[in-house]
Amino acid sequence: WLAPVFRTRYPEAKLVALRYQDSLFLDSDGSWDAVWRPCSGGDLSLFLFNSVPDEYLPLTQFFSWKPSDLAWPDAARTVWASIASMLRLQQGVMHTRSHFGRRWLSNMIINAAGVRFVMHPVHTSKPVLLACAGPSLERQMPLPSDTFYVCAVSSALTCLNVAPGTVDLSIATDGGYWALDHFRLIDAAIPIAFPLEAAIPSTVLESNTALLLTYGSALETCLFELAGIVPEHAERNGTVSGTAAQYALSHTENSVFAAGLDLCGSTSFSHARPHASDAPLASATDRFHPLSGHLFAQNLETASLDLYASWFASRDEVFRKRFVRLQPEGRPLSGIRSVPITSIPGKAGLTTEKPVLQCIPVQSVRRERISLWLDKLAAAVEPYADPLSFPARKASFLSTVLTNPVLNELLQLVSYTDYIRMLKKRNQADGVELPEAAASLCKKTLIFLEKLRLKMKAGETV
Repeated sequence: WLAPVFRTRYPEAKLVALRYQDSLFLDSDGSWDAVWRPCSGGDLSLFLFNSVPDEYLPLTQFFSWKPSDLAWPDAARTVWASIASMLRLQQGVMHTRSHFGRRWLSNMIINAAGVRFVMHPVHTSKPVLLACAGPSLERQMPLPSDTFYVCAVSSALTCLNVAPGTVDLSIATDGGYWALDHFRLIDAAIPIAFPLEAAIPSTVLESNTALLLTYGSALETCLFELAGIVPEHAERNGTVSGTAAQYALSHTENSVFAAGLDLCGSTSFSHARPHASDAPLASATDRFHPLSGHLFAQNLETASLDLYASWFASRDEVFRKRFVRLQPEGRPLSGIRSVPITSIPGKAGLTTEKPVLQCIPVQSVRRERISLWLDKLAAAVEPYADPLSFPARKASFLSTVLTNPVLNELLQLVSYTDYIRMLKKRNQADGVELPEAAASLCKKTLIFLEKLRLKMKAGETV
């Protein structure tokens, strides 16, 4: 009953139905853009996360059909708890994007222009040992690299440096400046897999072989084409461990064994040691601020760990069949097995492909191409930066800029808060405040692009 009413009143809206059971109202599922039922499989909060882009969350309404709530009260509670979980997750994503959008954009430019050696992905017939940075990783040291293909998240590198063993690949996804410390002592022989938005030191871009990952965004696609780089697909997750797990499973037909995937608070250190955070922690410790107090405060906040654990626990049977945790495993995860490392037999004849480098343009050529591309982006945004002339260009802005995936993503990264504000003004009935909101965002974008262009043309790091 509701679908045609919503469709008539809000013709441009995306309509999603969350069913409390599997068998009723099947004939009306076609009236909705997306439908979830308990039999659909997968976690409902993740279904919503994928169905509702974070920039449209402030424009999204959730309606409860009260007769159904009364008929299926348990299902209703489960659905609304999942909606609340999705909102918390999306709010975290929005908060991160609001604070780090410009940093991510700068990282994308730096990495596309500055990386020196790029390889094609390799596949292995060995089981993969995924080294995460939880405290239990210390109990697996040294890693048996002769038995496994060892894939380490970047935050575990400092710990792995103190014990003999080979790391075959490290994966990094964090775009924050603090992530740079994880690479301080990295061996130049370790290949690094990362998306363009990750924070990677310039020394690593120059010395280490890179495997570029893509989440499939429009900006990424443009930069990879300009840089002449063929990237490898990866799945964006709140945690690098999730991205690394899916990558590992797609590059071996064997199993993936996760070490240090604790996903729970601790009564002591929250990461395997040594860790990049040890030095800042030590400098903040004295007789009046003892180490125990800092560790207690660190372990109070477990909301992100709860979300990461929910993601792993909600994986399907295909994932759980080959993804296994090594004991001691930390927080139990429903459906995911855990085994001692001693129970994994070594097998002869298992091999890994040798890395093959891609032939890419030299850094100076890439810098020039990206500089010209930034000029074109600025030219596309500049006509809309004046609020006085914007009303005459409003239709062009809505039909050209906001429908262009590259420009749309660019505006979000420059100022996500202003982007959301602009969307709200656009959807108001009178739209009288849209010119000011849109022009302000375009002006900020022009200023930031100018900074990027000047430094790129000068050959400086951004």
